[in-house]
Amino acid sequence: WTSPMTVTSWANLGTRNVGNATMRGIEVETGWLVTYATRVSLDAQYLDATYDDFRYDVPGPAPPLTGCTVSPAGANFHVDCSGNRAPYAPEWTFNLGAEHTMWLGNDARIVASARLRYQSEMLTGLDFTPLEYQDAYVTLSASVTWTSRDDRYSVAAFGNNLPLSLRAYVLAVQGWVASAFYLFILVTSNPFLRI
Repeated sequence: WTSPMTVTSWANLGTRNVGNATMRGIEVETGWLVTYATRVSLDAQYLDATYDDFRYDVPGPAPPLTGCTVSPAGANFHVDCSGNRAPYAPEWTFNLGAEHTMWLGNDARIVASARLRYQSEMLTGLDFTPLEYQDAYVTLSASVTWTSRDDRYSVAAFGNNLPLSLRAYVLAVQGWVASAFYLFILVTSNPFLRI
Protein backbone atom coordinates (compact mmCIF):
# COMPACT_ATOMS: atom_id res chain seq x y z
CA TRP A 1 0.00 0.00 0.00
CA THR A 2 1.68 3.19 -1.12
CA SER A 3 -0.79 6.00 -0.55
CA PRO A 4 -1.70 7.45 2.85
CA MET A 5 -4.64 5.77 4.47
CA THR A 6 -7.01 7.17 7.05
CA VAL A 7 -8.92 4.74 9.23
CA THR A 8 -11.72 5.88 11.47
CA SER A 9 -13.26 3.33 13.79
CA TRP A 10 -15.56 3.54 16.74
CA ALA A 11 -15.42 0.63 19.11
CA ASN A 12 -18.14 0.14 21.68
CA LEU A 13 -16.63 -2.52 23.92
CA GLY A 14 -16.73 -0.75 27.26
CA THR A 15 -17.96 -2.14 30.53
CA ARG A 16 -21.17 -0.58 31.77
CA ASN A 17 -22.38 -0.81 35.31
CA VAL A 18 -26.03 -0.70 36.21
CA GLY A 19 -26.54 2.08 38.75
CA ASN A 20 -29.53 0.52 40.46
CA ALA A 21 -31.74 -2.51 39.85
CA THR A 22 -34.69 -4.07 41.64
CA MET A 23 -35.14 -7.83 41.44
CA ARG A 24 -37.81 -9.62 43.39
CA GLY A 25 -39.70 -12.80 42.86
CA ILE A 26 -41.14 -15.94 44.31
CA GLU A 27 -40.55 -19.63 43.72
CA VAL A 28 -42.78 -22.49 44.75
CA GLU A 29 -41.53 -26.05 44.51
CA THR A 30 -43.54 -29.08 45.46
CA GLY A 31 -43.51 -32.83 44.93
CA TRP A 32 -46.07 -35.57 45.36
CA LEU A 33 -45.48 -39.24 45.89
CA VAL A 34 -48.57 -40.44 43.98
CA THR A 35 -47.81 -44.11 44.60
CA TYR A 36 -44.76 -45.79 46.09
CA ALA A 37 -43.32 -45.87 42.55
CA THR A 38 -44.56 -42.63 40.98
CA ARG A 39 -43.43 -39.09 41.78
CA VAL A 40 -44.73 -35.83 40.31
CA SER A 41 -43.01 -32.48 40.84
CA LEU A 42 -43.93 -28.89 40.06
CA ASP A 43 -41.75 -25.80 40.20
CA ALA A 44 -43.17 -22.34 39.48
CA GLN A 45 -41.10 -19.13 39.44
CA TYR A 46 -42.10 -15.48 39.05
CA LEU A 47 -39.41 -12.81 38.65
CA ASP A 48 -39.73 -9.03 38.43
CA ALA A 49 -36.31 -7.72 37.37
CA THR A 50 -36.07 -4.04 36.41
CA TYR A 51 -33.16 -1.67 35.84
CA ASP A 52 -34.04 1.39 37.93
CA ASP A 53 -30.97 3.36 36.83
CA PHE A 54 -28.99 2.26 33.77
CA ARG A 55 -27.45 5.22 31.89
CA TYR A 56 -24.22 5.58 29.97
CA ASP A 57 -22.53 7.64 27.23
CA VAL A 58 -21.36 6.32 23.87
CA PRO A 59 -18.86 8.17 21.64
CA GLY A 60 -19.40 8.24 17.92
CA PRO A 61 -20.55 10.15 14.91
CA ALA A 62 -23.90 8.33 14.82
CA PRO A 63 -26.30 7.27 17.59
CA PRO A 64 -25.96 3.66 18.76
CA LEU A 65 -28.44 1.01 17.69
CA THR A 66 -30.46 0.44 20.86
CA GLY A 67 -34.01 0.12 22.06
CA CYS A 68 -33.27 2.62 24.84
CA THR A 69 -33.75 6.39 24.83
CA VAL A 70 -30.84 8.13 23.05
CA SER A 71 -30.07 11.84 23.23
CA PRO A 72 -27.07 13.85 21.94
CA ALA A 73 -24.58 14.96 24.60
CA GLY A 74 -21.81 16.98 22.91
CA ALA A 75 -19.56 14.62 20.94
CA ASN A 76 -21.23 11.64 22.66
CA PHE A 77 -24.67 10.15 22.84
CA HIS A 78 -26.40 9.65 26.19
CA VAL A 79 -28.21 6.29 26.42
CA ASP A 80 -30.88 5.77 29.10
CA CYS A 81 -32.09 2.19 29.57
CA SER A 82 -33.69 2.83 32.97
CA GLY A 83 -37.02 1.08 33.46
CA ASN A 84 -36.20 -1.85 31.15
CA ARG A 85 -36.30 -5.48 32.20
CA ALA A 86 -32.95 -7.08 33.04
CA PRO A 87 -31.55 -9.64 30.57
CA TYR A 88 -31.74 -13.38 31.16
CA ALA A 89 -34.58 -12.86 33.64
CA PRO A 90 -37.81 -14.41 32.31
CA GLU A 91 -40.94 -13.30 34.12
CA TRP A 92 -42.39 -16.84 34.38
CA THR A 93 -40.80 -20.29 34.47
CA PHE A 94 -42.65 -23.56 35.09
CA ASN A 95 -41.22 -27.09 35.39
CA LEU A 96 -43.49 -30.12 35.55
CA GLY A 97 -41.88 -33.51 36.06
CA ALA A 98 -42.97 -37.12 36.45
CA GLU A 99 -40.93 -40.17 37.38
CA HIS A 100 -42.08 -43.77 37.53
CA THR A 101 -40.02 -46.69 38.89
CA MET A 102 -40.72 -50.25 37.73
CA TRP A 103 -39.08 -52.96 39.83
CA LEU A 104 -37.91 -56.05 37.99
CA GLY A 105 -37.92 -59.59 39.37
CA ASN A 106 -34.22 -59.55 40.26
CA ASP A 107 -34.49 -56.28 42.24
CA ALA A 108 -33.11 -54.28 39.34
CA ARG A 109 -35.26 -51.35 38.28
CA ILE A 110 -36.27 -49.24 35.31
CA VAL A 111 -37.00 -45.56 35.90
CA ALA A 112 -38.90 -43.58 33.25
CA SER A 113 -39.00 -39.82 33.68
CA ALA A 114 -40.15 -36.77 31.77
CA ARG A 115 -39.83 -33.03 32.42
CA LEU A 116 -41.82 -30.29 30.72
CA ARG A 117 -40.43 -26.74 30.94
CA TYR A 118 -42.09 -23.44 30.03
CA GLN A 119 -40.19 -20.15 30.01
CA SER A 120 -41.68 -16.77 29.11
CA GLU A 121 -40.02 -14.27 26.77
CA MET A 122 -36.66 -12.93 27.89
CA LEU A 123 -34.01 -10.46 26.80
CA THR A 124 -30.64 -11.94 25.76
CA GLY A 125 -28.54 -8.77 25.33
CA LEU A 126 -28.01 -5.24 26.61
CA ASP A 127 -28.99 -3.24 23.53
CA PHE A 128 -32.72 -3.90 24.11
CA THR A 129 -33.39 -4.35 20.38
CA PRO A 130 -36.18 -6.64 19.12
CA LEU A 131 -33.59 -9.12 17.82
CA GLU A 132 -32.31 -9.69 21.36
CA TYR A 133 -35.63 -11.01 22.68
CA GLN A 134 -36.10 -14.75 22.85
CA ASP A 135 -39.71 -15.86 22.48
CA ALA A 136 -41.44 -17.94 25.14
CA TYR A 137 -40.88 -21.66 24.65
CA VAL A 138 -41.77 -25.13 25.91
CA THR A 139 -39.31 -28.03 26.00
CA LEU A 140 -39.68 -31.67 26.89
CA SER A 141 -36.89 -33.89 28.19
CA ALA A 142 -37.31 -37.60 28.86
CA SER A 143 -35.22 -40.54 29.99
CA VAL A 144 -35.39 -44.25 30.69
CA THR A 145 -32.76 -45.76 33.01
CA TRP A 146 -32.07 -49.37 33.93
CA THR A 147 -30.18 -49.83 37.21
CA SER A 148 -28.73 -53.11 38.50
CA ARG A 149 -29.87 -54.55 41.79
CA ASP A 150 -26.71 -53.47 43.64
CA ASP A 151 -26.71 -49.97 42.04
CA ARG A 152 -23.27 -50.63 40.54
CA TYR A 153 -24.38 -50.40 36.91
CA SER A 154 -26.88 -48.35 35.02
CA VAL A 155 -27.75 -47.75 31.38
CA ALA A 156 -29.77 -44.74 30.31
CA ALA A 157 -31.37 -43.38 27.16
CA PHE A 158 -32.37 -39.74 27.28
CA GLY A 159 -33.36 -36.82 25.12
CA ASN A 160 -33.40 -33.10 25.84
CA ASN A 161 -35.56 -30.59 23.97
CA LEU A 162 -37.39 -33.33 22.10
CA PRO A 163 -39.06 -32.37 18.80
CA LEU A 164 -42.78 -31.55 18.79
CA SER A 165 -43.78 -34.81 17.05
CA LEU A 166 -41.90 -36.84 19.67
CA ARG A 167 -43.26 -34.86 22.64
CA ALA A 168 -46.79 -36.11 22.10
CA TYR A 169 -45.51 -39.67 21.62
CA VAL A 170 -43.43 -39.63 24.82
CA LEU A 171 -46.32 -38.24 26.87
CA ALA A 172 -48.69 -40.85 25.39
CA VAL A 173 -46.29 -43.71 26.17
CA GLN A 174 -45.80 -42.45 29.72
CA GLY A 175 -49.56 -42.23 30.17
CA TRP A 176 -49.96 -45.77 28.83
CA VAL A 177 -47.21 -47.14 31.11
CA ALA A 178 -48.74 -45.42 34.16
CA SER A 179 -52.24 -46.69 33.29
CA ALA A 180 -50.95 -50.24 32.81
CA PHE A 181 -49.11 -50.07 36.12
CA TYR A 182 -52.20 -48.84 38.01
CA LEU A 183 -54.30 -51.56 36.38
CA PHE A 184 -51.68 -54.12 37.43
CA ILE A 185 -51.84 -52.86 41.03
CA LEU A 186 -55.64 -53.04 41.09
CA VAL A 187 -55.74 -56.53 39.62
CA THR A 188 -52.98 -58.09 41.73
CA SER A 189 -53.47 -56.44 45.10
CA ASN A 190 -57.29 -56.16 45.22
CA PRO A 191 -57.32 -52.95 47.32
CA PHE A 192 -61.09 -53.26 47.88
CA LEU A 193 -60.51 -56.12 50.34
CA ARG A 194 -58.70 -53.66 52.64
CA ILE A 195 -61.63 -51.24 52.88
